[in-house]
Amino acid sequence: MTIEATQREGRARVPRWLSITVTAVVLACVGAAGWWGLSTRQELAGLATIGEAVEVPGGLMRVDGVRPEVMVHQMTGGMPMSMMPDPVPDGFARFSVDVTLIATEPGGVEFEPDRFRVGGEGVPATPPHRPPVAAATVPEHEMMSVSLLFQAPVGADDLWLSYRGAPRSVLLEGDLGHGDHGEHDHGDHDHGDAHDHEQPDVTVRIEDFGFDIADIEVRAGSRIEWVNEDEGIPHTVTFRADGPDSGVMQPGGSFVLTLDEPAVYTYLCTIHPRMTGTVRVVPG
Repeated sequence: MTIEATQREGRARVPRWLSITVTAVVLACVGAAGWWGLSTRQELAGLATIGEAVEVPGGLMRVDGVRPEVMVHQMTGGMPMSMMPDPVPDGFARFSVDVTLIATEPGGVEFEPDRFRVGGEGVPATPPHRPPVAAATVPEHEMMSVSLLFQAPVGADDLWLSYRGAPRSVLLEGDLGHGDHGEHDHGDHDHGDAHDHEQPDVTVRIEDFGFDIADIEVRAGSRIEWVNEDEGIPHTVTFRADGPDSGVMQPGGSFVLTLDEPAVYTYLCTIHPRMTGTVRVVPG
């Protein structure tokens, strides 16, 4: 009787409350897709890689590694998976993503578990499974490292981690509890001399929390090498504006780079943001 009363020319009139509800849901979904920057943003900006620093509101974020959950418990002496109160659902794998937030601006970087999402091909953006710690603010020039626990369908490809408000996401590679997710090109730079024995034109040594030659000038095409000689201290050589990134260099590690375009390039250590340097490339 109610339906007949709302029909006209064979079409049912949609109640106003239902129309408003559907509209709100659609807008929320569209907003979430734009907010978390799914495939469209990734196609435009490209995915960062593990060890590469990406800009986030107030500073930088770096993914240091990915480990299956069982390894997390082995390393921390925690409860084995078989005894956990929330066992992994069938068809899913659970893994930990090690993240470091570095504050480079006066307001600092906000750590809130809900700011992080993991998604992928056919996998909706999902927040951490169990937040490790409460929300906090990382002060300027400080850093905070946390491990975030996620779960995703077994066999999911090209999983990525995003931080709300960041222009780029990070491709997650490694053992996610169900095998590797493929090999990806990490750029044209060299993390040592294993594949290239040419001598560098300039060597910058990292020691005492600084670059021994903070400002250098080279000709286009010159090979520049950074060597971490800071005993017991890891560092990075990270160029700004989505430039080359050495990733985390342990003591004794090196990073070789060739810059062909004349320009002034600035870089820093994302672990210790006060460490900065400049490379001025002049025509060869």
